[in-house]
Amino acid sequence: MPPWRRTFTGRDEVERFMTGAWPRYERFRAVAVVANGQPAAAV
Repeated sequence: MPPWRRTFTGRDEVERFMTGAWPRYERFRAVAVVANGQPAAAV
């Protein structure tokens, strides 16, 4: 994660963060994974 503490709760919060921050990291990609038995994304 970026160098700040932040918790995202729910799809809408994650979407707002990713669409706002993602353009700055153009060479990164997200991969669907499972973390603690739940859907997650690895970057």
